[in-house]
Amino acid sequence: MLCANRQHDAVKVVAAHTVKQDGPFTCPECSKDVILKKCRLKVDHFAHRPPVTCQYGSKETEQHRACKTAIFDALAKCSNVTKLELERHLKEVRPDVSCYISGVPVAIEVQLSALSYEAILRRTEHYARKKIYVLWVAQWTPSLDTSERYSPRVWEKWCHAAYFGRVYYWTAGST
Repeated sequence: MLCANRQHDAVKVVAAHTVKQDGPFTCPECSKDVILKKCRLKVDHFAHRPPVTCQYGSKETEQHRACKTAIFDALAKCSNVTKLELERHLKEVRPDVSCYISGVPVAIEVQLSALSYEAILRRTEHYARKKIYVLWVAQWTPSLDTSERYSPRVWEKWCHAAYFGRVYYWTAGST
């Protein structure tokens, strides 16, 4: 997880912008203790202290954290972006990145693993009920660069239909 709460005042903090001396920290989901991991080879993040019973952030890959961080950092530089936040808790959903772009509420969901049609539809409906536009972003794979025919996953087909023939992909280092 990229965010945690400071234990003494419950203020949400981002791992990349926090130092260990600001702690101790707690999980925004279960309120148990988490550790700030400052890394050289990985994205700074928080991890639960063992034994781990909470699933929040447990299945995120390094690629997923890097993608969320890159999108967050890029949006932070845009003058028309306000209320930018990582992992904003919205009850039924928790977008990877959320903000207002020119006054319009937007949720960005980074999807690097397979997602069922039912899951993407359910989460998109939650955003629609909240009047939040959602952008699903997939991970660029080398197979997209080949001359071989690419076979999109079910949720990529759904995105293609929902976004009028477009699917948005993220690749490291892109802006």
